[in-house]
Amino acid sequence: MIEYQRTSELAAPAEVVWAHATSMAGVNAELRPWLRMTAPRGVDLQPRTIDSYRFAFHSWLLLGGMLPVDRHSLGFEAMTPEQFCFHERSSSWLQREWVHRRSIEPIERGCRLTDRVTCVPRLRVAERVTRRIVRAVFDHRHTVLQTLFGRPG
Repeated sequence: MIEYQRTSELAAPAEVVWAHATSMAGVNAELRPWLRMTAPRGVDLQPRTIDSYRFAFHSWLLLGGMLPVDRHSLGFEAMTPEQFCFHERSSSWLQREWVHRRSIEPIERGCRLTDRVTCVPRLRVAERVTRRIVRAVFDHRHTVLQTLFGRPG
C-alpha cells in the first residue's frame, strides 16, 4: 500500500478553491502538462452531497494529454460541499484501489488544502515506481495550486 499526504496554504477563499477542485477544468489545470483526465461531455464534479458510494464515470488518464496510460472507474464515497471535502474511491487498470481525500479548510487570509492519497498497485513490482509517480503528481498539483491562488502573506 502506498500513502502520501500533501498540504498547502493558499491565498484564496475556501469557496473559490473548492469550485476549482470540483471541476474537470480545475483537475486538468492541476495535472497539466503531464497528464489529463477525460470525462464524458457535460460531466463535472460540481458540488452535490454524496454520503454513500456512487460511481461517477470512467476516465482515461492521458500522458501528455494524448497517450492513454490508465483507465479509471471514478467513484465517490463522500462529497460534502458545505465542509469543502471529498472522498474519492476508484480503481483503475494500474491501481486495484485508489483513494483520494481532499479537504479545504478556511484559515485567516485564505485556506489550507490537504490531499491524502492511498493506493494499491495491481502489480506489486510496480510499487516503487507508483510511489514516485504519486508523489511527483501531487507535488506538481500543489505547485500549480500555489501558482494559481498564491500563498497567504
